[in-house]
Amino acid sequence: MNNIQKRLHFRRGLYRTLEEAEEPVELIEVGQEIFDLLKREDAMPSYSKSSGDLEFSVGSSRAEDDAFKEYLLFNAVMELGTSPRRNQQNLEDVGRLMVPYRLLDRLAGKKDLWSDVPEFLDLSQEAQEDYLTGFLDLMRYRTHFRPRPLH
Repeated sequence: MNNIQKRLHFRRGLYRTLEEAEEPVELIEVGQEIFDLLKREDAMPSYSKSSGDLEFSVGSSRAEDDAFKEYLLFNAVMELGTSPRRNQQNLEDVGRLMVPYRLLDRLAGKKDLWSDVPEFLDLSQEAQEDYLTGFLDLMRYRTHFRPRPLH
């Protein structure tokens, strides 16, 4: 139950962070943002690296704060993957989180990059961005991807 409690506490913090944000939150900043929210709402668990498990304890140092922020960021990345348990769907599965990809328009616009894929160049800008979004989504959802051996 302790792991479930930690997961729910984290997910509540992530949800509240995203809900309160006036602009999209960059993935690299989400650990800091959740940390700030937990601190602001006096919901910060006590933690210690010395236990090896981020067990709850009294007091923390700057290094431990940074480690906890990285732990929160790691959990956010894990949240973006599909859950192996259907009874624990992630926030994207239930429509509470949207993952946009920045700068796809610039990537699609690099004609020299796509010179070997003329079919891609024949698409409209919107279709190119849609294709790239779909491709990145497939990569993100396939957390257990194993390349097939060549015969």
